[in-house]
Amino acid sequence: MIKMNEWTAIRLLRDKGQSIKKISVIMKVSKNTVRKVLRRGSYKEYRGENRRESKSKVAVWKDEILKMLVKDNYIGSRILNELKTKGFGGSATAFYDYLARIKREVDLSKISERYETAEGEMAQFDWSPYTVSIGEKVCRVIIFTTILCYSRYRRYFVSLDDKQGSIFEALEDAFWHFGGVPKRLLVDNAKAMVKKRTPVETEWNCKFLEFMGGIWRDLRGIWGQGDLGSFVRNVRFFLTK
Repeated sequence: MIKMNEWTAIRLLRDKGQSIKKISVIMKVSKNTVRKVLRRGSYKEYRGENRRESKSKVAVWKDEILKMLVKDNYIGSRILNELKTKGFGGSATAFYDYLARIKREVDLSKISERYETAEGEMAQFDWSPYTVSIGEKVCRVIIFTTILCYSRYRRYFVSLDDKQGSIFEALEDAFWHFGGVPKRLLVDNAKAMVKKRTPVETEWNCKFLEFMGGIWRDLRGIWGQGDLGSFVRNVRFFLTK
């Protein structure tokens, strides 16, 4: 299900005379989604219709979601990706709504422990897409976020895409801003960073390893002493969720 700003953009494009096909191309959604948005008079009606349609698609996966959330300690995006590989056909919005409800029902503090890190030990890197209006154009932008796990201090980086080059730019910007690199980096399983991951082994993207090695060389005078080999071993010890 689309977000409210996307719903508004679709209706605005239609008011400007754009065809349903053209709108679907601009907004990168199906023509059926565009028709559904235009059919409903308010976002609340559209959201309610989609929630009823997709709720049952998520509920049947409750046991799987609980297992990955509680036992495997997976984050939401990882759970969603795992469900998709097993045949889940619902929307991301419906999934996250259902996940939030499960988290309210289950007291995670009683069954899990907060993972504390030392200063400079680990950072988390992720990104999210947003649809915004820039002038008269509707654009898709990516907000990259790098968070220092100890202090929760974060650095944002904006891009028009989430390609590997933009990922490297965002990480480089954050590390230079922080004045060093952490010992470990918590990343998702994006192909730009991880080629393949199994329960027992992770195959990293070679360009990602090369990039991180270059960043380490540039910043080691600020961060600390060591050799490239030890850093690459640290890179291979990165956590992925």
